[in-house]
Amino acid sequence: MKTLNTPSLLDRLLPKNPIWRFMVVHWGQGMIIGAGVTGALLYFDIGHLRTLMVHSNVLIPAGLLLFIGFASTFGGVLCASAVMGLEEEPEKPEGGLREIAELVPVRVRPNSLRPE
Repeated sequence: MKTLNTPSLLDRLLPKNPIWRFMVVHWGQGMIIGAGVTGALLYFDIGHLRTLMVHSNVLIPAGLLLFIGFASTFGGVLCASAVMGLEEEPEKPEGGLREIAELVPVRVRPNSLRPE
């Protein structure tokens, strides 16, 4: 019996390039955290923000601005911290000596007859 190797929905939506995939996944995780913070902020009515939004006539725009602000901020922070947390591969020397030569001090006398 043959099995079909169909890519999953997540594989079809995410970019094929591993760097872009890494960034999109971490940015999405940060956006989810930002949405959670927005929800908690409104649920617990911190600073009476939910009360202010409900009693105003701009509930939807205020909610969208709050969500977009937190989602983009947390998404950017999580993506940047993930990129900065990557380990770098040590560079291998391409040619010449395979060892670092020992540094030796050299005495240099000043030249009084400098060309002008």
